[in-house]
Amino acid sequence: MRAPRCCGKVKISGGGRCNVMHDDTKPVKLISEGYPRGQKQLLGPFARFGPTQTAEWFKAEGVELKTEQDGRMFPVTDSSQTVIDALMGAADTAGVQIRTRCKVEGIDHSVSPEGRRFSVRTVEREADRKGVIECDYLLLATGSARLSYAWAKGLGHDLEAPVPRWGARGLVAE
Repeated sequence: MRAPRCCGKVKISGGGRCNVMHDDTKPVKLISEGYPRGQKQLLGPFARFGPTQTAEWFKAEGVELKTEQDGRMFPVTDSSQTVIDALMGAADTAGVQIRTRCKVEGIDHSVSPEGRRFSVRTVEREADRKGVIECDYLLLATGSARLSYAWAKGLGHDLEAPVPRWGARGLVAE
């Protein structure tokens, strides 16, 4: 990650309170309608891990949620730091290594009888040191980085052309 720290956008979301999700009592189909460009694609993932499971996951991580009148859900602490601590704690427990101030230059993928392997070529921004991170699994979560599209295609994914999107529509009463 090129940023100096993780979860910077989580920290400022919802005015610093972190709008975690929308009312977990709403049907998945209704929630997916708030994403017109990805409505059909979200039905499967939402059916497997939807709002109820998300709320349960946060509760298991020690984050109690509250639902406001308009359906937005926030931590009862009204602090995004509560959400950040839960996410970072879960990542640590899972053995996730997070590197900050690190630029990805490229990604290679190989398959052998032992399984899949990814090699992520990096440059540490402050020390200008090159390195390679080897891993069995790779999640491309790059925000608006243009290179991520090329990396995903290079790994063999079929992609639709990206379109600008600011967020869900129709979930909050106006």
